[in-house]
Order: sequence, then C-alpha cells, then structure tokens
Amino acid sequence: FAALGRNDPSGPIGAGHGARAGSRRGGIGSTGATLSSGHHIGALVAVNSFGEAYEGAPPEGAVPMPKLRARAAAMDGAGNTCIGAIATDAPLTRAQARRVAMMAHDGLARVIRPIHTPFDGDSLFVMSTATEGVSDNVTIAEIGTIAADLVARAVRRAVFG
Repeated sequence: FAALGRNDPSGPIGAGHGARAGSRRGGIGSTGATLSSGHHIGALVAVNSFGEAYEGAPPEGAVPMPKLRARAAAMDGAGNTCIGAIATDAPLTRAQARRVAMMAHDGLARVIRPIHTPFDGDSLFVMSTATEGVSDNVTIAEIGTIAADLVARAVRRAVFG
C-alpha cells in the first residue's frame, strides 16, 4: 500500500479494482473489533454488488437497479458478487463458523439494496485461528452480531472510503 501512497487498504484496489456497487464504484474494505471476551474479530469484503450501496440504511420503496439498465444483456450472475472473510481468534467448530457466516450476511443487507439477487454470487467465509476449544452459544451470538456489524462497516469502507 505504501507504493500506492496509501496507509488504508480500502477502496478500489486489489480485488476491488474495477468493481461497482450498483451505480457507485465498488472496492475492498476491512475492519476489526475486540469482543467482550477479549478475542478479536475482523472482516474483509470485496464489493462488486448488483445492488446499490448506501452510506446509511437503504431506503424503502422503489428498488433501483442501475446495473440492470447499464448491462441488461449481460446479467447472468457472473459479474456481481460480494465476497468476504471473517476471521477470529475465538474457538469455533465448523457448525459455529457456519452460524456466524449466516449471521454476518445480515451486514450486507444493512448496506446494499437489493442484495442476494439472482445476479449476485454473495459468499462470506468464517475462520478461526484458535487451535482448540469451543465457544458457548452466547459467545457465538456475540461473534455473529459483531461480524454483521463489521461486514456492514467493511462494505461502507470499500465503497465510501
């Protein structure tokens, strides 16, 4: 990033180069947090969504689809996706990681409208760096909720800086 004159790895660089979030430029965004348990969690999201990205909550009502108007003939789902990773040092089983991923997808819906369309290939992956252990359900609820918050923040950083 220093070669780019940047300290922040967010925006239209790397996997986010050339990406679009509806009518706006897309990009890549990352962010992190510390859980109440002291464990850490981070999210990295590349945003090239079919839907429009918003700085605040998406509006209700009419559904803008600028990519549909711009590329109606090429809407087969291959060119749109939000793909990302959530990593934590809290211990997770495979089933717990899947639950966190399901919860983290809510972060996309907080920022992008429409989301998870037939034109998107949205995927979020969850991983743990812990070598052993299992988190209890209360901890999983916190991790999933914070993961959704971080996904929303990472998308906004990718698109709005």
